[in-house]
Amino acid sequence: MRRRHRRALSYILSVVVMTLITTSMAGVVLLWGMTEVGTSRDSFSSAIRSRMERAQERLVVEDAHFDSVSNTLRVSIRNVGSIGIVADVVYVNHTLNLIPNKLSLGVRERATINITNPNPSGMTSGDLALITVATTRGSSATDYWDL
Repeated sequence: MRRRHRRALSYILSVVVMTLITTSMAGVVLLWGMTEVGTSRDSFSSAIRSRMERAQERLVVEDAHFDSVSNTLRVSIRNVGSIGIVADVVYVNHTLNLIPNKLSLGVRERATINITNPNPSGMTSGDLALITVATTRGSSATDYWDL
């Protein structure tokens, strides 16, 4: 009687099992890599889009007037950019003054911001003030004004 060698069958089965394991691991790595690339692409395009919007955003401080009776500073701004803006804060001599209701301006629109008690250290008419108006996207307009 002749004996049959079974070594060839075990070798073929081990190659098939290793191929299945390697293929499934490669599929998992490929899926993970594609997800990472998609996430990176989305965050990169979002950053580029916000920078493009900030580059299109322009505002100008047209006038500033301080009323010493009511202790109110009136700052007139105009949107001269190609997209709408949302004015967020006003700095008067580097002192932060929040705008209570964020001021939205469309293209070429003008508005006046009223700030009560703009500088706690005291301000009078005729003072020179550094006024900065900033938007939610980070653009700003800065100028000195004789109040």
